[in-house]
Amino acid sequence: MKRTILQLLVADIKHNQLLNGLYDMGFYDDDIYTLNIDFIVANMMGVSTISVAWLDIYHKTMLEIDTNITE
Repeated sequence: MKRTILQLLVADIKHNQLLNGLYDMGFYDDDIYTLNIDFIVANMMGVSTISVAWLDIYHKTMLEIDTNITE
């Protein structure tokens, strides 16, 4: 299960980096292409109620991760 969570996190990071790159070029998705992996990961970790603080930390961390991430 831990490996699956890590794979989901890597996929979410890459997806967010793609969307942020498109955003920087002037393309906007209006959150249509949000995968909600944050909720899936939280559920797999046994978190039943996701707080705004948890989501803020998750998304802030996504923005801080190096763009050359690999598994």
